[in-house]
Amino acid sequence: MVFADIQNLLNWKYMYFSPYNPDGGPFEGQGHGGSDWDNYMTSLHMPAEFWNEVAANEMTYNAISGDDRPGTFRDRDVAYVPIEVVANTAAIEALAADMTQLPTLIQTENVLYYDHESGNYYRWDGTNFDRAGQSFVDDVKKDKAYIDMPNEWHRTFLNPRTISIGVRVSF
Repeated sequence: MVFADIQNLLNWKYMYFSPYNPDGGPFEGQGHGGSDWDNYMTSLHMPAEFWNEVAANEMTYNAISGDDRPGTFRDRDVAYVPIEVVANTAAIEALAADMTQLPTLIQTENVLYYDHESGNYYRWDGTNFDRAGQSFVDDVKKDKAYIDMPNEWHRTFLNPRTISIGVRVSF
């Protein structure tokens, strides 16, 4: 007799959260959880009502509102497109005037800059900042390309689909 044992047939993905476990979890960095956890959480576009519960003096960064929750993820085949939030257009103009202000890590063509005051997105084309094309912005938002996933993809999700095949022989 041949049989198969299938676990997680529909391949549902549940993100493994262990940011404070130094011995495991998908998040890397200094100390317990480190910067990888912070980068993931700050890249999420949380609902506006979430931010309404946070006092203005407790806000540590400008956030983009959306429908993400902890556990929302970017598919592995979707390229990462970071979104850098700036307070206003003057901050973008200051970046354009002195490109040494940009962190070396993010000086790529696929970075979006979000003007928190106006809600507009900008891209650096190598010489100046221009408004980003709406179709590009829509694709980034639809694909969740802005989510900074944990560095250890192989440990990000628990309970992967598993198929075990066996043979029973009776005499």
